[in-house]
Amino acid sequence: MEPEIVKQLIQLSRDVLVNSYCPYSKFPVGAALLCEDGTIYSGCNIESATFSAICAERTAFAKAISDGHRRFKAIVVSSNLDGFCTPCGTCRQFMAEVCLAHTMEGDEEYSTANAGASKTYPLQCSALRKNGHVMIKGRPCKVMEMSTSKTGKHGHAKVHLVGLDIFTNKKYEDICPSTHNVDVPNVNRSDFQLIDVSDDGFVTLMNDKGDTRDDLRLPEGELGTKIREEFGKDDCTVIVTVMAAVDEEAIIACKNATN
Repeated sequence: MEPEIVKQLIQLSRDVLVNSYCPYSKFPVGAALLCEDGTIYSGCNIESATFSAICAERTAFAKAISDGHRRFKAIVVSSNLDGFCTPCGTCRQFMAEVCLAHTMEGDEEYSTANAGASKTYPLQCSALRKNGHVMIKGRPCKVMEMSTSKTGKHGHAKVHLVGLDIFTNKKYEDICPSTHNVDVPNVNRSDFQLIDVSDDGFVTLMNDKGDTRDDLRLPEGELGTKIREEFGKDDCTVIVTVMAAVDEEAIIACKNATN
C-alpha cells in the first residue's frame, strides 16, 4: 500500500477523534476504513448509559456497508494512547464476518485452510461481551452470560462466564480474573452452493470460485431435514453456511437462493 494512503488513513482516524462521544469511558477512539475501490470512511466510538458502546471500527464499517461496500483493504484505529490501540474482541469478530474473504490486499481468504491463520487470539477477560466468542474448557463458545464480582481485598474482580459450544450447543462455565487474558477463537463463516447429498450423509459443496469439497456431513436434526427437503425440490438452488473455528467445521444454516 502506498505510504501516502497510509498517512491519509492515519490522519483521518486522528481527525475524527474529536467527534467521539465517550462520557463514561473517557476514551475517545477514531478509525479510518479503506474500501477496495479507494473510498474511505471514518468513524468514532459512541457510548450510552446502558454501557453498550459502538466502537469506532464498527461505526466506520456500518457507514461503508450501508453504502453498499463489501470489500475492504485496510483499517487504521487511533486513540490518545502512546502505544497501539487494537480492536476489541467484538470488533474482531464483526470484521471477520463482514469482510467476506477480501479484507486484505490480494485475495487473502478467511479460511481454516490458511495455515498461517491463528486459531485464537488473546483478549482481556473484562473486554468480552455477551454474544461474542471465547474458549471455555478448550471449546469455542458463544458467550451467553457473564457477571463480574466485586474486587476483593487481596485480589482482582472475577468474571463468571457461561457459554454454549458453537458446534455442539453444550453448556460450559468458567471463572477468570477480569484482568487476565482469555483465548478468543477466530470464527469464520462461508457460503457454499449445495451440489449433492450422498446416501452416507456427506454433502458436496461448491464455492463462488467453482471449487468443490465433499468432507462435511449433513447436520442432524431439523436443519438436516430442511436441507434435504429444499434440495429435493425441482429447480431449487440451496445455499448453506459453513462455520469454522479451531479446526472444526459444520453447516449451521441453509437458504433457498431460488426464492
